[in-house]
Amino acid sequence: MASEKIELEKTESGRAGLESTIVLASLSPRRNEILKKLEIPFISKPQNIDETVAKWKLPESVKMLAEKKLKNALEDSSLKNMRWFLAADTIVSCKKRIIGKPSSIEEAEEFLVYLAGKEHKVVTALAFFDRNNGKIAIKHDITSVFFSKMGKNEIKWYLSTEEWKGAAGAYRIQGKGEFFISRIDGSYSNVMGLPIHLFFSMLCDAGYPVYKFPAVFP
Repeated sequence: MASEKIELEKTESGRAGLESTIVLASLSPRRNEILKKLEIPFISKPQNIDETVAKWKLPESVKMLAEKKLKNALEDSSLKNMRWFLAADTIVSCKKRIIGKPSSIEEAEEFLVYLAGKEHKVVTALAFFDRNNGKIAIKHDITSVFFSKMGKNEIKWYLSTEEWKGAAGAYRIQGKGEFFISRIDGSYSNVMGLPIHLFFSMLCDAGYPVYKFPAVFP
Protein backbone atom coordinates (compact mmCIF):
# COMPACT_ATOMS: atom_id res chain seq x y z
CA MET A 1 0.00 0.00 0.00
CA ALA A 2 1.36 3.39 -0.99
CA SER A 3 2.36 5.74 1.78
CA GLU A 4 -0.07 8.57 2.41
CA LYS A 5 1.31 12.02 1.59
CA ILE A 6 1.75 14.11 4.74
CA GLU A 7 0.29 17.60 4.53
CA LEU A 8 1.71 20.05 7.07
CA GLU A 9 -0.32 22.70 8.82
CA LYS A 10 1.71 25.85 8.10
CA THR A 11 2.00 28.71 10.51
CA GLU A 12 1.23 32.30 9.56
CA SER A 13 4.92 32.90 8.95
CA GLY A 14 5.15 29.79 6.78
CA ARG A 15 7.37 27.79 9.16
CA ALA A 16 6.96 24.04 8.93
CA GLY A 17 9.24 21.06 8.92
CA LEU A 18 9.24 17.38 9.77
CA GLU A 19 11.90 17.84 12.45
CA SER A 20 9.55 19.95 14.57
CA THR A 21 6.11 18.95 13.26
CA ILE A 22 3.81 17.36 15.81
CA VAL A 23 1.29 14.68 14.88
CA LEU A 24 -1.94 15.68 16.61
CA ALA A 25 -3.92 12.48 17.20
CA SER A 26 -7.20 14.21 17.93
CA LEU A 27 -10.60 14.90 16.39
CA SER A 28 -10.98 18.17 18.31
CA PRO A 29 -11.19 21.37 16.21
CA ARG A 30 -10.37 23.31 19.41
CA ARG A 31 -6.99 21.61 19.77
CA ASN A 32 -6.29 22.37 16.13
CA GLU A 33 -7.15 26.02 16.77
CA ILE A 34 -4.85 26.24 19.79
CA LEU A 35 -1.85 24.80 17.95
CA LYS A 36 -2.46 27.15 15.04
CA LYS A 37 -2.64 30.10 17.43
CA LEU A 38 0.66 29.03 19.00
CA GLU A 39 2.19 28.70 15.50
CA ILE A 40 3.49 25.22 16.27
CA PRO A 41 3.70 23.15 13.05
CA PHE A 42 1.51 20.07 13.15
CA ILE A 43 -0.50 17.62 11.12
CA SER A 44 -3.91 16.44 12.27
CA LYS A 45 -4.43 12.67 12.33
CA PRO A 46 -7.67 11.97 14.24
CA GLN A 47 -7.90 8.57 15.90
CA ASN A 48 -11.16 6.68 16.16
CA ILE A 49 -10.86 4.43 19.18
CA ASP A 50 -13.26 2.66 21.49
CA GLU A 51 -13.62 5.11 24.39
CA THR A 52 -15.67 2.73 26.52
CA VAL A 53 -14.48 2.67 30.12
CA ALA A 54 -15.79 -0.14 32.33
CA LYS A 55 -15.27 1.78 35.57
CA TRP A 56 -14.27 5.44 35.54
CA LYS A 57 -11.52 6.65 37.84
CA LEU A 58 -10.16 10.15 37.52
CA PRO A 59 -7.67 11.15 36.32
CA GLU A 60 -6.45 7.62 35.49
CA SER A 61 -9.20 6.81 32.96
CA VAL A 62 -8.65 10.03 31.01
CA LYS A 63 -4.90 9.43 30.90
CA MET A 64 -5.52 5.89 29.70
CA LEU A 65 -7.70 7.15 26.81
CA ALA A 66 -5.10 9.74 25.79
CA GLU A 67 -2.40 7.06 25.76
CA LYS A 68 -4.66 4.73 23.76
CA LYS A 69 -5.14 7.40 21.07
CA LEU A 70 -1.41 8.06 20.93
CA LYS A 71 -0.48 4.39 20.58
CA ASN A 72 -3.10 4.00 17.86
CA ALA A 73 -1.44 6.83 15.91
CA LEU A 74 1.97 5.23 16.34
CA GLU A 75 0.70 2.17 14.46
CA ASP A 76 -0.04 4.28 11.37
CA SER A 77 2.62 3.32 8.82
CA SER A 78 2.24 6.65 7.00
CA LEU A 79 3.62 8.38 10.11
CA LYS A 80 6.70 6.22 10.57
CA ASN A 81 9.04 9.12 9.75
CA MET A 82 7.40 11.50 12.21
CA ARG A 83 9.14 12.15 15.52
CA TRP A 84 6.66 14.00 17.76
CA PHE A 85 3.14 12.83 18.67
CA LEU A 86 0.44 14.42 20.83
CA ALA A 87 -2.86 12.91 21.94
CA ALA A 88 -5.41 14.20 24.42
CA ASP A 89 -8.69 13.40 26.07
CA THR A 90 -11.08 15.64 27.99
CA ILE A 91 -13.93 14.71 30.31
CA VAL A 92 -16.34 16.59 32.57
CA SER A 93 -17.06 15.35 36.08
CA CYS A 94 -19.84 16.67 38.33
CA LYS A 95 -20.66 15.14 41.71
CA LYS A 96 -18.92 11.89 40.73
CA ARG A 97 -20.88 11.68 37.48
CA ILE A 98 -18.86 11.46 34.26
CA ILE A 99 -20.18 13.61 31.41
CA GLY A 100 -18.72 13.14 27.96
CA LYS A 101 -19.84 14.36 24.55
CA PRO A 102 -23.61 14.25 23.98
CA SER A 103 -24.79 11.90 21.27
CA SER A 104 -27.99 13.86 20.62
CA ILE A 105 -29.65 17.20 21.32
CA GLU A 106 -31.81 15.46 23.93
CA GLU A 107 -28.73 14.23 25.78
CA ALA A 108 -27.12 17.67 25.47
CA GLU A 109 -30.20 19.21 27.09
CA GLU A 110 -30.05 16.66 29.91
CA PHE A 111 -26.36 17.48 30.50
CA LEU A 112 -26.99 21.24 30.65
CA VAL A 113 -29.93 20.86 33.00
CA TYR A 114 -27.70 18.80 35.28
CA LEU A 115 -24.71 21.19 35.16
CA ALA A 116 -26.71 24.42 35.59
CA GLY A 117 -26.08 26.12 38.92
CA LYS A 118 -23.30 23.69 39.90
CA GLU A 119 -19.53 23.45 39.99
CA HIS A 120 -17.96 20.80 37.80
CA LYS A 121 -14.44 19.66 36.99
CA VAL A 122 -12.89 19.52 33.53
CA VAL A 123 -10.08 16.98 33.31
CA THR A 124 -7.75 16.91 30.30
CA ALA A 125 -4.96 14.38 29.86
CA LEU A 126 -2.09 14.87 27.41
CA ALA A 127 0.11 12.10 26.05
CA PHE A 128 3.31 13.22 24.30
CA PHE A 129 5.77 10.95 22.49
CA ASP A 130 9.28 11.40 21.12
CA ARG A 131 10.16 8.64 18.66
CA ASN A 132 13.89 9.35 19.10
CA ASN A 133 13.91 8.05 22.66
CA GLY A 134 10.69 6.02 22.64
CA LYS A 135 9.36 7.72 25.77
CA ILE A 136 5.70 8.57 26.38
CA ALA A 137 4.93 11.34 28.87
CA ILE A 138 1.37 11.50 30.22
CA LYS A 139 0.12 14.34 32.41
CA HIS A 140 -3.21 15.92 33.25
CA ASP A 141 -4.78 19.18 34.34
CA ILE A 142 -8.00 19.93 36.23
CA THR A 143 -10.10 23.10 36.07
CA SER A 144 -13.12 23.91 38.22
CA VAL A 145 -15.96 25.53 36.26
CA PHE A 146 -18.90 27.26 37.92
CA PHE A 147 -22.13 27.36 35.91
CA SER A 148 -24.82 29.91 36.63
CA LYS A 149 -28.43 28.79 36.79
CA MET A 150 -30.06 28.31 33.39
CA GLY A 151 -33.77 28.51 32.70
CA LYS A 152 -35.57 26.37 30.14
CA ASN A 153 -35.55 29.16 27.55
CA GLU A 154 -31.83 29.78 28.04
CA ILE A 155 -31.05 26.09 27.59
CA LYS A 156 -33.31 25.89 24.53
CA TRP A 157 -31.58 28.92 23.02
CA TYR A 158 -28.09 27.56 23.73
CA LEU A 159 -28.95 24.23 22.17
CA SER A 160 -30.02 26.10 19.03
CA THR A 161 -26.45 27.43 18.64
CA GLU A 162 -25.28 23.81 18.14
CA GLU A 163 -22.16 24.49 20.20
CA TRP A 164 -23.01 21.33 22.13
CA LYS A 165 -22.00 19.13 19.21
CA GLY A 166 -18.74 17.29 19.84
CA ALA A 167 -18.13 19.11 23.15
CA ALA A 168 -17.58 17.40 26.50
CA GLY A 169 -20.27 18.65 28.86
CA ALA A 170 -22.34 19.95 25.91
CA TYR A 171 -20.85 23.46 25.95
CA ARG A 172 -17.91 25.45 24.65
CA ILE A 173 -16.27 27.94 26.96
CA GLN A 174 -14.67 29.77 24.01
CA GLY A 175 -18.10 30.40 22.49
CA LYS A 176 -21.52 31.40 23.73
CA GLY A 177 -21.21 28.84 26.50
CA GLU A 178 -19.22 31.44 28.43
CA PHE A 179 -22.45 33.43 28.88
CA PHE A 180 -23.36 30.93 31.58
CA ILE A 181 -19.99 30.51 33.31
CA SER A 182 -19.68 32.70 36.39
CA ARG A 183 -16.03 31.83 37.07
CA ILE A 184 -13.34 29.20 36.69
CA ASP A 185 -10.48 28.08 38.90
CA GLY A 186 -7.57 26.85 36.81
CA SER A 187 -6.56 26.83 33.17
CA TYR A 188 -8.99 28.30 30.63
CA SER A 189 -7.33 26.43 27.76
CA ASN A 190 -7.72 23.20 29.72
CA VAL A 191 -11.49 23.59 29.41
CA MET A 192 -10.99 23.96 25.64
CA GLY A 193 -9.15 20.64 25.62
CA LEU A 194 -5.46 21.57 25.54
CA PRO A 195 -3.95 23.16 28.68
CA ILE A 196 -1.28 25.41 27.20
CA HIS A 197 0.94 25.80 30.28
CA LEU A 198 1.03 22.04 30.88
CA PHE A 199 1.65 21.41 27.19
CA PHE A 200 4.53 23.89 27.14
CA SER A 201 6.17 22.22 30.14
CA MET A 202 5.86 18.82 28.46
CA LEU A 203 7.45 20.17 25.27
CA CYS A 204 10.37 21.57 27.26
CA ASP A 205 10.83 18.35 29.25
CA ALA A 206 10.88 16.32 26.03
CA GLY A 207 13.47 18.57 24.37
CA TYR A 208 11.09 19.80 21.68
CA PRO A 209 12.59 22.89 19.93
CA VAL A 210 10.08 25.42 21.29
CA TYR A 211 12.56 28.27 21.21
CA LYS A 212 12.89 28.00 17.45
CA PHE A 213 9.58 29.86 17.48
CA PRO A 214 10.35 33.11 19.35
CA ALA A 215 7.04 34.69 18.33
CA VAL A 216 5.26 31.94 20.21
CA PHE A 217 7.28 31.70 23.43
CA PRO A 218 9.27 34.93 23.89
